[in-house]
Amino acid sequence: MRGFIWLFVGSLTAFLSSCSVYAPLTPATPLVTWANPVELRGTLSLQQISGAVAVAPLPHLTLHAAGVTNPPGKGGRLTIGSGSNAATYATSRQRQWEAAAGWHRTKLEGSTRWYVSALGGVGAGRDTRTFNDVSLFVIIPLVANVVQIEADYRRVFGQVYGIVQFEDSTGADVFGGGGVRVSRLFDQRITLKSPDPALLTSETAAQTRLPDLYLEPSFQLGARAKSFSLSNRSGLAIPLDSGAGLVVRKLNRTLLFSEVSVSFYPVELLRRR
Repeated sequence: MRGFIWLFVGSLTAFLSSCSVYAPLTPATPLVTWANPVELRGTLSLQQISGAVAVAPLPHLTLHAAGVTNPPGKGGRLTIGSGSNAATYATSRQRQWEAAAGWHRTKLEGSTRWYVSALGGVGAGRDTRTFNDVSLFVIIPLVANVVQIEADYRRVFGQVYGIVQFEDSTGADVFGGGGVRVSRLFDQRITLKSPDPALLTSETAAQTRLPDLYLEPSFQLGARAKSFSLSNRSGLAIPLDSGAGLVVRKLNRTLLFSEVSVSFYPVELLRRR
């Protein structure tokens, strides 16, 4: 159907992420209602296991939980040296969870449905990236310039988003929209690993931190048929203040994210039987 065709064309940039240490879950945009109260979502990726569940236990109330991790052996590794001097660095690893609650409202006008929502929640993450002064994921790195940054933190966030759904001539629902999330990090713990001894002192670690505040705009395109939907969500995580430490230039980078996900609505499937 045409809805799914244009969705795939618009999703060619999926799975991209820039080399930012901060790598949160993509802003959630569940489409649950009192009439269709459960949404299960999984992200299509060979490097990660990601899932989410959203429910609407009461009219206009949304509850949402999500998480992501790298399976064993996934996420990329870089080994420098040999024998007893060998050191292994994780080039990219993401472990996150979050839970949120909020309000939604939907309005049907002919074949068009409007959906708006506001969510607030908490989460935690452990993100790992390895850099050198050339780029991320260098095959033959400059050993003296390699640094692995592992950031543990908690976060609180608030977001708003809006989606418009309409039915095309094939009978499938297509939808699109956007939103913005603001995230505040706290309880940060940064661990550095590098052949450069200047980066491994306790003083350096104590002075190193990510930016505390991020603005995260995003947009979404999708298509839905029966009890399933396929969507692409893309956006940015932009630091609103500055990090600190010797590796601050790497800590302050903006994240670009794009992912393809599949959602399943079990109540709608049961209703069709």
